[in-house]
Amino acid sequence: MAEATVPLYQPLDPAKSEIRVLEYVSFLGQSSLNLSVVSLNANPPFTALSYVWGDASVTEPIILNGKEFGATKNLFDALQRLQDHWIDAFPGRHPQTFRIWVDALCINQQDVAERNQQVQLMRQIYSTAELVFSWFGPDDEDIGLAFDTVNLVDKAIDRVVGRRHINAVEPYHLVSWMKGWPQLIRPDIGPANDWHSNRAWKSVSMLFKLPYWWRVWVVQEVVLAKSFVLLSGQYSLAWTSLFSLCGWIRRIQEVRNQLEQPPWMVDSAWISITSSDRVPWHNPKRIMEAKHLQSRPELLSADEWEQWGWQVMSWSHTLSATNPKDNIYGLLGLTNIPLIPDYSDGVSVTSVYVDYFSKWLSFWKRTGRGKELALLSMAGLHMTMGSDHSNLILGFPTWVPNYPNAWDKSNQTFEAFAGEADEGVFGPEVPDAHVTENEHLLVSGIRIGEITTNLPRPTLSDTEHQLLKLFQKLSGERPSGARGMTAQEAIFRAVFESGARGESDIIHDQEGRVEVALAFIYHFVYIDREFASEPLNRRVFELLGLDDSSDEAFNRSFSELFVPGHKIEGPWLTRLLEWNVEDGPSAEAHNRVKAGITDWDWRDRGMLRIGRGEERYLGVSRRDMAQPGDIVCVFKGSQVPVVLRKTEEDECWSLVGTCWVAGVMNGEVKLKLDDGSAAVERFEIR
Repeated sequence: MAEATVPLYQPLDPAKSEIRVLEYVSFLGQSSLNLSVVSLNANPPFTALSYVWGDASVTEPIILNGKEFGATKNLFDALQRLQDHWIDAFPGRHPQTFRIWVDALCINQQDVAERNQQVQLMRQIYSTAELVFSWFGPDDEDIGLAFDTVNLVDKAIDRVVGRRHINAVEPYHLVSWMKGWPQLIRPDIGPANDWHSNRAWKSVSMLFKLPYWWRVWVVQEVVLAKSFVLLSGQYSLAWTSLFSLCGWIRRIQEVRNQLEQPPWMVDSAWISITSSDRVPWHNPKRIMEAKHLQSRPELLSADEWEQWGWQVMSWSHTLSATNPKDNIYGLLGLTNIPLIPDYSDGVSVTSVYVDYFSKWLSFWKRTGRGKELALLSMAGLHMTMGSDHSNLILGFPTWVPNYPNAWDKSNQTFEAFAGEADEGVFGPEVPDAHVTENEHLLVSGIRIGEITTNLPRPTLSDTEHQLLKLFQKLSGERPSGARGMTAQEAIFRAVFESGARGESDIIHDQEGRVEVALAFIYHFVYIDREFASEPLNRRVFELLGLDDSSDEAFNRSFSELFVPGHKIEGPWLTRLLEWNVEDGPSAEAHNRVKAGITDWDWRDRGMLRIGRGEERYLGVSRRDMAQPGDIVCVFKGSQVPVVLRKTEEDECWSLVGTCWVAGVMNGEVKLKLDDGSAAVERFEIR
């Protein structure tokens, strides 16, 4: 009689919180490992692996419990190195006591019930592991250099900060120490004007561009870890050094307006540390900040922890996942959200996202903080524009956050808008948003107006004066908004206030706003002088609506059109005509204009005309997102206006997306309610 085949995976006991861990048998020739079962309740010593699976179709054979098993190439490479790094971390232990948990091998991926149960244990697995290894791939000299750069900065910052908090360090001293480290500040791999002319910061950029930082599961794996070590082949980096680097970068970017680029630092190095245009700092910084909070639970109250958990869930739109359900389940370990992972076919992706949104609504309504519709920024028909896989295939309602599509290439240049459009607008008597039994979203809102035109998209560095022509086109109008804003001010705000990176501080800092507006005029004159194929010369002022008959007339018209209520003094027209840059706006103002223009050109944005007659507004949305006939509304619980489109088959609406509207972003629409020119309506969204 043939001997019965022993299954690779024996059942686990959920009551004991059992998991499997890998034991190394041999790596002489073919990799050989055994699986053993341990109970998390017994607090067993083990290490956990955090990594990106890689291409599932490219595998290398290993021996698992005596059977051949195909491991992805990235996992196979990791298995070759992990025991050596563990020995370095625990030099006093015998190598044969090394145990490691790896999801792809320790969970029976073909057993949906086991996957569901083990995902619920993820928080416990990563928080009880002695050590977590973050694997970035095999030996890579560039990643090794990035690790060296992080270590260098960590040690230098430790000397600069000493026993103080980094926020107590004078802004100048955050940067001045770099003068002694030429490898951080000089062009060593190309001309000074190259995008990446400094090898050290290019290597850091390469490190943070690795897929690892964008994998949804990585967030909780790193944040929950007692300690973790970053690995690339033979190279390693302690997480505390990375934490120090990210804290330094965070502080530099916070005080960016108080810093000037040192003459001894190449542009690419300066931009690398002061913005995310060269180095994608955003996710690493956010993960490190989350880890700091997780290690200091006393910093937040119970309510604040719950709020923080929901905010973490909203990060999903910046993270990638193979299974759409992972965008929700992959962050649950950091929250107290009452969702139970279920990967069975009986639970649809749509139902998971609808349930998630419903619980989000309930939480924010309970706290009374008025952010319950913040998820609409990542929802709407715009999330399927130019995509190969539509949310309609998944059956999503248009109001559900489309995290699966957020990672699509067509959506990666989209950045959500920011504002306080509903601030103080709606009283407690106005009904809150809720999800109906037929999975429609019922909301209260005020109609701003109908979209009449998609305006030609101006490229601000363009030499054909497209933006100047837009000024000319709209300058005869006075989009009233809520307070009679001029077209010039509306366009200025659209360029510098519609982003989500904090550009709006230009508007709230009145002195800074005046100076940036002047630097904006300098920009037009500069483009015309240096690059225009057919220079306009003084016609630049005419197209902008400015009076160039005298300095006094120029100052008066500039104040009225661009910065109402703020007078300027000085011979600004003369300075512009004589191109006296040294006596003009500060270098910081010019840098802000340059950054705003670069940001506008890179972002996927376009301008809109909204409304008719005296109730006209200038708006910004994703380019080509809206259509004439769509309407713009301010919803209770949404900090930014939304665009709706009437559905053909019934009286419901489809959410198109969110937008920015000049004169509406800070609760000004309350004036329309007060004077009776608008009323609260209920909108049913499919």
